[in-house]
Amino acid sequence: MNVREKNKGLESSYSDGIDRKILHKEGAKDLDSRHSILLVVDLNSRNPVAAFTAPSLGYPKAVFIPALKMMSKMTEKSLLGTDSGHFKPAASYADIDWTTKFLSCCRTHLKSAISIPLEDVIMEFSFTARSDVSDRSKAMLVEAIRAADFKVRTEDVVQIIPSIEAVTIDTVRCLLATHSDSPPLRHDLKPRMKYHILVLHYDGDVAEIQSYSVSGDPRTKSDISKSDTPGFRLKELVYGQTVDHGKLIDYHFKHWLKEHHPTLNPSTPKDRTDGGLLDDFASLRRTYNPGQKDWHHFSVAKQVRKDKSETQISELWIEDKHMNQFFGQATDSLIQNLDDHHDRVSQIRNSFDEVIYGGPKGSSRYVEAALKDWGIGNGIINTDCSPGVLLVSMQNMIIRGAVHGSYAGVEVVARSRAHYGYVLAAPFQDGDPEWSRTEDPWDNTDRCEVYVSWHVRKNQLLDSHANITQNASQVLTTGGRLRGQLNLYRCELDEPPRWTRTHQDTPDPNMHFVGSVNFEFTEADFPGAERKVCEDGIQRRLFPVRIKVMCGHYTRTLRVTVTSPDGRHLGRAALRYE
Repeated sequence: MNVREKNKGLESSYSDGIDRKILHKEGAKDLDSRHSILLVVDLNSRNPVAAFTAPSLGYPKAVFIPALKMMSKMTEKSLLGTDSGHFKPAASYADIDWTTKFLSCCRTHLKSAISIPLEDVIMEFSFTARSDVSDRSKAMLVEAIRAADFKVRTEDVVQIIPSIEAVTIDTVRCLLATHSDSPPLRHDLKPRMKYHILVLHYDGDVAEIQSYSVSGDPRTKSDISKSDTPGFRLKELVYGQTVDHGKLIDYHFKHWLKEHHPTLNPSTPKDRTDGGLLDDFASLRRTYNPGQKDWHHFSVAKQVRKDKSETQISELWIEDKHMNQFFGQATDSLIQNLDDHHDRVSQIRNSFDEVIYGGPKGSSRYVEAALKDWGIGNGIINTDCSPGVLLVSMQNMIIRGAVHGSYAGVEVVARSRAHYGYVLAAPFQDGDPEWSRTEDPWDNTDRCEVYVSWHVRKNQLLDSHANITQNASQVLTTGGRLRGQLNLYRCELDEPPRWTRTHQDTPDPNMHFVGSVNFEFTEADFPGAERKVCEDGIQRRLFPVRIKVMCGHYTRTLRVTVTSPDGRHLGRAALRYE
């Protein structure tokens, strides 16, 4: 039987409210006496970048590492010359071998730059990624770090920061600190104690939408001289959205090809090594702006025989009006996501103080124009204000934002994009499916075996107040293995289902299994366990346990632990919010 739910066993757990930064994680008892290095890696860009800071070793500001130049030209080309949706996966999902080589180059550079052995330094890692990166990708990054011969004391030293968050941190830092390298402020917006912003970040492949409330102290020049990062807090107003804008454009392009040029083969020709038509189109897509050309030229493979055994290279010319259609259809989807986000924010507040668009300099201006038109149409942007949308170039911004995001004075409180919970054997209630009914051998009560206890809700703030402790119990036979399991699930629906299955043998397709907490009891747990012979003649023990759900709003990691009543860890699992 699953872990049993106890009535009135749920309580909120309020800690000191501090989700401590990397340098203060548990188990690092000697941190004060050792130097530390923060390695920041942006694998989410077309040209991956790395930098490091080590204030105690004389590197207070980010120093960029020429990792790509250190790699072989062949390896570099294999990453930079391919399409994210066809050949090169999104950076957070990049090939582990390539990532390992990249990190190995970073380690080689650090060894030459730092005056003491890396073995004597506490290494910390921050990777930027799209906001919906999975826990599987984080596990891959940890594996690549270890394969690159870095010592990882605990996975807590590996952080993942959404790219849109890094862009926002660097932009807000400039707004509050009024640096010489600040982006231009709208003339009616002055640094203030609290304001609200809408951010659209588009890198040519993925568009992300997020809104924040910003609270912080504007810095004077004397303050800035002491620290170039003013303290501030970003709190997501609602959960954000990630739109595969590039893939939508590619989809409409391929659909148009199939309809108008059925004999064209969009796959890679044998005599080409750079990806073929789809890659050429993806390269154009990232820099496209309407009206720059009347026609666009591509080299394609054309079938000569019906059995596809022979092809020849041909030319394809596409009129700009058709290109506009591909991009326009995808932009409509982006606008729909902006509408949805704005509708949810409108339930909290009516307007934004600033609209920010972050993207590669000089490219994808049609996205910027669409954002302006949408903002004006919704009354978000005042046409009397200039520029109306604060434009920021992403060059080095993501790295700088990730570095400054690690500082103690910068706090970001995110919201969950899904519900998270676990399966418990709950008392059977009216409405529970009959096939889920099972008799508890301990007390002969009826229980529902597929009930899900949801503890992190969609759009919930992931701060320390979200931490939950629940009392439960596990019944096990005395002659069997003293092990239990707690299965964890996530659901992206606005209202999650009550059960993991729709029918006895049919899993609910909206329920996604994300992991398990496996735990085991020992003789040390026997004194606290009740023992008896049940009605079926089998001797069993009832072990009381406490299930703790902890939301790490800096690490972005949900930790679920099972402990004994006296606090001893029996098992735990950690997963990243997706």
